[in-house]
Amino acid sequence: MPPRSAQSNRSRRTMLSSSIADEYDKSTRRCKGGMPMDGDQSKQQTTGRNKDTRDKYGLNLREWTRQHEEGIAARLDQGEDPRRLLDWHERKLAWLQHERLIHLGVMMITIAVFLVALAFMVLVPSTIPVSTIIYLAMLGLLIGYIRYYFFLENTVQHWYRIADDLHERVETLDRSGTVPAHETLDEA
Repeated sequence: MPPRSAQSNRSRRTMLSSSIADEYDKSTRRCKGGMPMDGDQSKQQTTGRNKDTRDKYGLNLREWTRQHEEGIAARLDQGEDPRRLLDWHERKLAWLQHERLIHLGVMMITIAVFLVALAFMVLVPSTIPVSTIIYLAMLGLLIGYIRYYFFLENTVQHWYRIADDLHERVETLDRSGTVPAHETLDEA
């Protein structure tokens, strides 16, 4: 098979990333419609290029969700189109749902290892020193995962209410042509 030319590789990349490019412009760090990405505070190198170091050691999901909720409320106050806000919110809600699903799987695996270590402690007394260490390590991890999953589950349910509020605003806009006055999203 002959190697692809540089031109065909570029056009292929352009086609593959066209939907992403439509939604997010790296040079302005804004998504479709000019909305800045939540929490975007990139640092510039001496060369003038953006070097994104915000999430080098992981995303602070609590801060990310707080910024998103505040951003939605602020944009509603500014009179931004609720359709665009609903689209952006539903996209971020899907990301959060994926995060929740992954952590559910990890938590289930942790529970299984925890229960196997407990079974070894009870059923095979000769493994008590090793199984106790594994049992206690899994107990610590399990407590952390349960707390984090609790946060994810409650946040997803809260975001469902925000999506419902935005959907009602879109329906009101479609019926009357005007956007209702903004109430806080927590009133729902």
